[in-house]
Amino acid sequence: MIRRTLMSIGASVLLVALVGCSGGDDIEFTEPPATEPPPTAASTAAPTSTPPPADTTTAPPETAAPATEAPTTEAPVTTLPLEEQVRDAANALFKARGLCLVDPAGCDITLITAEGSTEFDRFKARIERDVAESIVSRKVPELDLHTVEAVRLGIDGRSAVTTSCIVDGNWLMDSRGTLDLADDVVIDDSIGAFRVEEALILTSNGWRFQAVTRTGEWDGATECAG
Repeated sequence: MIRRTLMSIGASVLLVALVGCSGGDDIEFTEPPATEPPPTAASTAAPTSTPPPADTTTAPPETAAPATEAPTTEAPVTTLPLEEQVRDAANALFKARGLCLVDPAGCDITLITAEGSTEFDRFKARIERDVAESIVSRKVPELDLHTVEAVRLGIDGRSAVTTSCIVDGNWLMDSRGTLDLADDVVIDDSIGAFRVEEALILTSNGWRFQAVTRTGEWDGATECAG
């Protein structure tokens, strides 16, 4: 009796379980409503104000001030006093004359003397003689000196006369018609000093000798007497 009762209870329980399973399709599962995240500090900040639109009007261009160039300063032209010009010219002409005596064949006397002058004719004759006779000068630099002692300027400013002391340091040599100095023969190796008056004239090509006149002579001396 007890066993039958337990069987009845078991069957009832099984029946209830089956009924519950058959009705599963009607059960709805609803998800809990989504909760929005709490506002962050950025979202709660006060809205930024929008800057006003930029001014699109074009400002007139500024007119640059014209550039001013710095004034150029030219170096002043230095002109030697006329007396200094004459001194320099006389010394330069003396050196040029000495080079002509060293190489007579290559001499251009127009660079030293004024054409048509007394000195032009005299020096031209000297150079022609030296070329014809193969005579050359050998300079002794320490004894070949030209010192301008005084200058007298002409009224026109284009002529002058210098008083100069010359120490003759040129030895006369026979070159034997060759350029080899080793076979040169001494003609005159004497030295001496003499004072001269040199007349100069200003030409279109510069100062030139017009005349050279000896006013004193000292054989064997290396200076002019006072």
